[in-house]
Amino acid sequence: MAQLGNGLDPAAFEIIQCYTEQLKLDILGGAPADIVCCEPYYEILEGWHLQEALNYYYTIRFLRSRGLISVHSIVTPASCRIMGCIIESRQLRSAYKACGRGEEDSLCGFKHSFINQLGGNFHKFDLSFPIWQYDFKEMTKPVELGALTYTDPSAPLSCRTCV
Repeated sequence: MAQLGNGLDPAAFEIIQCYTEQLKLDILGGAPADIVCCEPYYEILEGWHLQEALNYYYTIRFLRSRGLISVHSIVTPASCRIMGCIIESRQLRSAYKACGRGEEDSLCGFKHSFINQLGGNFHKFDLSFPIWQYDFKEMTKPVELGALTYTDPSAPLSCRTCV
């Protein structure tokens, strides 16, 4: 986007590189932005695509609530689809299990007893499995589970019911 913008008339087009929290109307020339082009990628959320999508959704809501963009502002990307399918994987089943053997739970000289105590609770937290690292078999075709619209953040998350 920056490469494209650098070739445009600076009187009509300006790229503002800053954190969302730093934006103010005076930085925008006193009026809401006409176009918001963002890459909803955040390094800290890499691999957590649903969280990235929700973070972008709330970023756009934040910009609107502060009057930095209006209901008429163009937002791109405009939406995202949340896809899912059922898989089977024997490897994935053992991805989060105890390390080591015996009372000391040591493996290659490292003690894992503290982590092994937590390992039994992994199902209580969100996990991001890099599924490409495991052998798996798709049991269903991918289906759309829901969608987020960024053009109208007041619209609720649309969810589909899976049968």
